[in-house]
Amino acid sequence: MKYGSSLKTGAAFGLMLGLLTFGVRMLSGGDAAATLPAALATAVFGGLFMGFYMRAHNRRQSEPLDRLGRELAEKGEILLSDAAGHYRGGECVGGRLWLTDKELVFASFPGSMNSHRLGIPLETISSAAPTKAAGIINGFSVEADGVTERFAVSGAKKWTAALGK
Repeated sequence: MKYGSSLKTGAAFGLMLGLLTFGVRMLSGGDAAATLPAALATAVFGGLFMGFYMRAHNRRQSEPLDRLGRELAEKGEILLSDAAGHYRGGECVGGRLWLTDKELVFASFPGSMNSHRLGIPLETISSAAPTKAAGIINGFSVEADGVTERFAVSGAKKWTAALGK
């Protein structure tokens, strides 16, 4: 997550926390003039705390995946890379997806309940097709060695086009 995204998350959280503080105090019979400074302070400090927390948390989560991305780049050319989900046992596990000149690689975020890594050599992939949920293309599926794997990723058409080459 980029620094700006962490700040936006913190600002949204702070705004909601400030409004909640203001509403609770007003419903308990508080005076608006006395409640407003407390709600503003709660919003600012709560938002700053959440923004810094999200920045640190996301850095911890993405560091191992960034390391894997560098390792893949050393072994060959990375054609595509994006945040993605891998459907596994009825659950869509979040992580990162890479398409290299040799394989399709998925690695889940560390600490996921269903944490895993999957590598599919390109020569084993027999088909790749976009998938839909509620009529909207939200990912793609690949068939390799008789097994179908599904991924949720934005830009599914570019992934299937690249896999088709």
